[in-house]
Amino acid sequence: MTSFKKNHDGMVAFILCLVFCLFIPNAESINLVADFYTQNGQFGVCSEAITGEDSAYLRSHVGAYQFGSLIGYRANEDCAVGFDAGEGKQVLVKFLRFSLQEPTNSVCQDYVTIEELGRDDNFTYCGSQAIAPYVSDENNITLIFYSDSTTQLSGFKILLTSFRTATGACPAGEFKCDSTRCIDDSLKCDGVLHCVDGTDEESDEAGCSWFDHVIGAVLSLGEHTILAIGILAGSVIFVIITAVVVYHVVIKKKKNRVIPITPTKHAKARDSVATTSDSPKPVTSSKTTSSSKSSDKQKKATPSPSKKTTVKRTKKVAPMEDDADW
Repeated sequence: MTSFKKNHDGMVAFILCLVFCLFIPNAESINLVADFYTQNGQFGVCSEAITGEDSAYLRSHVGAYQFGSLIGYRANEDCAVGFDAGEGKQVLVKFLRFSLQEPTNSVCQDYVTIEELGRDDNFTYCGSQAIAPYVSDENNITLIFYSDSTTQLSGFKILLTSFRTATGACPAGEFKCDSTRCIDDSLKCDGVLHCVDGTDEESDEAGCSWFDHVIGAVLSLGEHTILAIGILAGSVIFVIITAVVVYHVVIKKKKNRVIPITPTKHAKARDSVATTSDSPKPVTSSKTTSSSKSSDKQKKATPSPSKKTTVKRTKKVAPMEDDADW
């Protein structure tokens, strides 16, 4: 049994090594999209600029479309976040999820505004309608999220991607999509549609394998979402392992323990009675007893032929006469 277990463990390790060695090198890209939040306080990036990222998720608050849409954004938020695509690049803004308070008399109560230097017109969005992608003219944009004190809904999830415009071929290390846009090679086959036409996730155009699609389905959830799932799964596994160890070490060992039992006085008395009743008693018949007695009497009465019978005769003693002189 032990040798079988060792062989089984070795076989599993070999298969896992074979899978990782064969398929991981064939993965075009393993890219984890970072998460940022337009909320004041902890985890928020208000009044800051996102730099050094080829792509990022900008969410209205912690929990926005990470575990469904149950958690709403905060009230009275007024947060401005910048995004720097890098020198010579532009920003593609895609509204993946968007659910804010509906406007009142055509006036937005909760809204997102995109501002850009050199552009006089600002773009403001509210409500829950589908929003077309926004393409910047420059490499820097500012997104402002504002919410009042009334209704708070699910918020938004925005994908920010830096790209370079090119009429011809893209530079080395970049992938061409949307006819004229060049994105970083690390962004293709990662489970996220960074391009409008979606060619960065296609097998024919981008060369994505089935393994890329499987890994991308997980990585597309976002950095913090994967971290939260990992912590939750680790906690569940820890609880299960702890329960199994406690069961085998404490409960099962306690069940298998032999406890000596000291008999009480009543138990001893019952045992002695049971022992006495179980022991066999000699059975004597009354007829046998009577016959043995009669045979004994006959033996006593019948003289032995080998012995002579002698009759003892008692001598008669004459009565003594009284002496006159006495």
